[in-house]
Amino acid sequence: MSEVDERQKQAAPQPQRPKKSLNDLFSKYSPDPESRLLFDCASGYTVARSNINPGLYEVTVSLPRLFDTKIFSRIENGIKSAYGGKYAVRLVPSYGASLFSPDSLDLLISDAHARMLLPAGFFDKYNIVENDSDDYTVEIPFGTGGIDFLAKRNAESKIEELVKREFSTEIRVTIAEMADYVPYSETEEGREFYRSIEQSCRESLEEYGREEPEEAPDVGEAAEEVGAAPVFKKIRSVFDPSAVAVVEDGICSIGSGNFDISSPEFIFGDRFNIDPISVSSITSPRRNTVILGTVSDIQCDNRGRQQSWFCSFTAFDGNASITVRESGLEEDDARKMASIFSEGDSYAFFGNVRKDIKQDEFYFVPEAAARVSFIPRADRSAEKRVELHLHTGMSAVDGITSAADAVKTAMRWGHRALAVTDHGNVQAFPRSCSFLRNTTQNRAFRRTSGSFRSTAWRRIS
Repeated sequence: MSEVDERQKQAAPQPQRPKKSLNDLFSKYSPDPESRLLFDCASGYTVARSNINPGLYEVTVSLPRLFDTKIFSRIENGIKSAYGGKYAVRLVPSYGASLFSPDSLDLLISDAHARMLLPAGFFDKYNIVENDSDDYTVEIPFGTGGIDFLAKRNAESKIEELVKREFSTEIRVTIAEMADYVPYSETEEGREFYRSIEQSCRESLEEYGREEPEEAPDVGEAAEEVGAAPVFKKIRSVFDPSAVAVVEDGICSIGSGNFDISSPEFIFGDRFNIDPISVSSITSPRRNTVILGTVSDIQCDNRGRQQSWFCSFTAFDGNASITVRESGLEEDDARKMASIFSEGDSYAFFGNVRKDIKQDEFYFVPEAAARVSFIPRADRSAEKRVELHLHTGMSAVDGITSAADAVKTAMRWGHRALAVTDHGNVQAFPRSCSFLRNTTQNRAFRRTSGSFRSTAWRRIS
């Protein structure tokens, strides 16, 4: 071929590959009829990786009519399940300006609240007032403190940005107090509650006032009588590099984890003697090793390789965690292995410890496994305490426990109350209230929410 022919070939327009439909893009997902209608209605879409969460893909879908926000959540969960947790997808509708109305604004706020794009608890109830074609007031049952809190969190501008993103329309949003709003402290229920709190405080003061304080001893005499201060073992709340596995009467304890290994259920591989080591004691590759752990983050993938699949998950033994991984598998074998284990269940694993040179960390290759029972921590004290300093996931960095899980644990331990002290907010309060309203256990449980600067009380009955 001459040089001229080559240039002409390069200049010629190349045939364009037709863009996949949503059905083709998520071919492993089988939508229900209502979700299928959304897929069929989509006139186009774009895919982008989230700037906030690199593991999340945002799929913006052009739609000719409004769809219930619950459909989007159902599709997202269905896609994640169909691909074995490989993809986390968020569907973002793009409707166009002609579909915007007060009703669609209501739909948008409800969806944003459910997705935690707006502060939790503030938009469980609200009214939308249309002042003008592009000026709206969102009324909520909160006073000045709640309105100021939302202002600091830029809630108004977030709603405006969501409208612009989904409807290509610019509006002005003002969040205001409901006209008929009555603070809880001014309701009959609130007044009765605060009276009961004051009465409880008076009774406590009278009770403690009757106790005669012990006379403080002379410092010199105390030093001679007591002698050197006792030395206690330091209890590490998260990780102890020196933790070991201690087995006694069929119970293995590692850090804060306790496992019942007396009656294992062997689920694959040969039977083995459960004589575990702690994950933190692993300092080099080793063979024929037994570890214990509660499983989370199960993954099954091929990372773009057609024939080579892997299955991996994390095992936490109460003190440290390690990746359990088997690679170089056929797809059916990888999926079969992933189906054997369940997130939240605990297992004993027999196999080999290897080192990932690229990641500079150890991982575990299982040859056999047995299901064992995890023994939840219990409060066996005769006199139960009340936790007065607890952070939930609403405190950035300082907590990851959900409000519902914190209340559930306190109730299981027989505690009568719990105080949550999140940083600068009481957003865990409505979540714990919702949990308590829906539970049938211990209706006398009291939940106290507060921050380091303010405290909100409410009786749960």
